[in-house]
Amino acid sequence: MSFMRYKAKRGIWWILVLLFINAFLIWEIFRIVTGQATLSAWIFLLILLLCDIALLIANHYYVILENDVLTFVFGFSKKQIDCKKIHSITKTHTLLATSALSFDRLHIEYLNESSGTGEVMISVADNNKLIDDLLKINPNIQV
Repeated sequence: MSFMRYKAKRGIWWILVLLFINAFLIWEIFRIVTGQATLSAWIFLLILLLCDIALLIANHYYVILENDVLTFVFGFSKKQIDCKKIHSITKTHTLLATSALSFDRLHIEYLNESSGTGEVMISVADNNKLIDDLLKINPNIQV
């Protein structure tokens, strides 16, 4: 199998978070323009701007590399799992906090050398395509 890339799915809640942050940005800018700003307002504005920039430019995608390694990229973090060590994939809509940006998630369990078993939740735009491609690499995965 050659290199394959999968788009991350972003749910409506992610868009609402961005809108919420930008609403606060507009409010703080209004306070500054009208002369109501304090030092804390300037600091808050700077923090909001940095969060907004980070959230907007954050890369979020999944890749199966040629060496059969599933790679998760979320912003500046990266995680890799050997596809042959994945033992189960479950579709879920859990509300648990993860790097998945949608509640339409895949729960992946795999063998981990350090702790025995590892798990991760991801949100892929096309869950079925990723599952099919992983099954081609490792037909022993329980779905």
